[in-house]
Amino acid sequence: MKDLRLFHNATSEDALYYVMDPMCSWCWAFAPALQSVVDDDRLNQPLVYVMGGLAADTDDPMSPAMQQQIARIWQHIEALTGARFNHAFWQQNNPRRATFAACRAVIAAEALAAGAFAAMIDAIQRGYYLRALNPSETSVLVQLAEETGLPSAPFADLLASEAVTIRLTEHLRWRDRLLVQGYPALVYWHEQQAIPVISGYCARAELEQALRRRGLLRE
Repeated sequence: MKDLRLFHNATSEDALYYVMDPMCSWCWAFAPALQSVVDDDRLNQPLVYVMGGLAADTDDPMSPAMQQQIARIWQHIEALTGARFNHAFWQQNNPRRATFAACRAVIAAEALAAGAFAAMIDAIQRGYYLRALNPSETSVLVQLAEETGLPSAPFADLLASEAVTIRLTEHLRWRDRLLVQGYPALVYWHEQQAIPVISGYCARAELEQALRRRGLLRE
């Protein structure tokens, strides 16, 4: 039986933790491989998502040099993995290097409806990478939440709330306890120890091999 959760307890039990950011391009490329394992229902531990946070809040525009650097990364990921990107994003938006709002949006979605976090992650990723929307903007996050079926006004209130900000801080602390420094990352927390499973992008075959090595995949 599938057991998919969003992290909420700093003394959490043994589980397989997926540390990611909805605006991480490598996480977008990794999503199909992870989803295939989830859909096959072969994990023998709960899969718990942790918002790792790539970039803190800022109102400063992204520098042209950084925009060009990230645009090149998208092109590299596309060529390496086949993941699709809408490169018009860079012409249609005024990007900011800020991803914490997207992480808070995932937490706010779950606070409104149990299990809604997964649909919110998917909506942010597809909005960002396929529709050239900017998830650093609150208005975009509210739009995407509404598209997943969440009520826009309560979502917007939660997104701006201190409670959700505190919860994100708890996610970041758990990320550090799991010893994660880059995304995507899978870590098996077992008997109060962080056991790395994968660090960085991998295709499905490599993912399954890594899970088998830790005894986390049913045959």
